[in-house]
Amino acid sequence: MVPAWFSRSMLLADILVLFSTMAPGALRDLYGAFDMIQSHVLYLIYIIYIFNAAFFLSRRFVYIATTLSASCYVIVQYLCVQSGIVLSMEPTKTAKYEFALPNEITKILFIFACGYIVSQMMGVLLRLYAYSNE
Repeated sequence: MVPAWFSRSMLLADILVLFSTMAPGALRDLYGAFDMIQSHVLYLIYIIYIFNAAFFLSRRFVYIATTLSASCYVIVQYLCVQSGIVLSMEPTKTAKYEFALPNEITKILFIFACGYIVSQMMGVLLRLYAYSNE
């Protein structure tokens, strides 16, 4: 049987591996940064990791995975901006490498919202489990 600490550390390592694949793409050049900030698949993998953290039945671990996921995504966005991506309040339609700042902030807030919702669902499920054992 695999120890719980090992399984949890592997999930956190998965989040860091995803970050380590996105960071070089964001640093490569403007085109790589454009691909990283526009990739919805890589963004959704962070959300999947948060839901995966719920299987460990620990609200605290869900919060840890959420914080790490959001931090990694914020760093990737920062690296994209350093590579030349422009975040503005109202991007023009002709500027290809200009993204809406509110959309990018909403992505970060959505990661935190998913973590909060998952942790609240964990609380409900753990209480139901405790009631069923009585």
